Amino acid sequence: MSADTPLDVTPSLTLPAAELSYRVCRASGPGGQHVNTSNTKVQLLWSPLTSAALSDEQRALVLERLRGRISREGQITCSSDAHRSQARNIDEARAQLSALLARALHVQKVRKETAPSRAQRAKRLRAKRERGEVKASRREGPSGWD
Repeated sequence: MSADTPLDVTPSLTLPAAELSYRVCRASGPGGQHVNTSNTKVQLLWSPLTSAALSDEQRALVLERLRGRISREGQITCSSDAHRSQARNIDEARAQLSALLARALHVQKVRKETAPSRAQRAKRLRAKRERGEVKASRREGPSGWD
């Protein structure tokens, strides 16, 4: 995967590469002296407000569910400095954005309320009765338990 390819979020949503912008800077983390001389940290920026890839419903979901992640400029930022390679950090930042958007766009199915079947009710009552008999057998009785 590279920075100039579209980003697949869901089967129905692909972000064009032109909507994604990248910033690179010096990273902390693994790499020793290499870290001090190369720009491996990657920040991926994407604006849901101006994205042509989102429908109006998708845009509303993203803006509502990710309002804490959207900057004053209206951009979502994902960054990665976990790897020594800029290319691997780009791939990781793209994966972060993809997962973030997929979670935000996921619509939970509405639960249909159902009643327990007759067999389920009978099974529950039978279990309650058996448990009650176990407890009753532990009570003080003619066996001499005190």
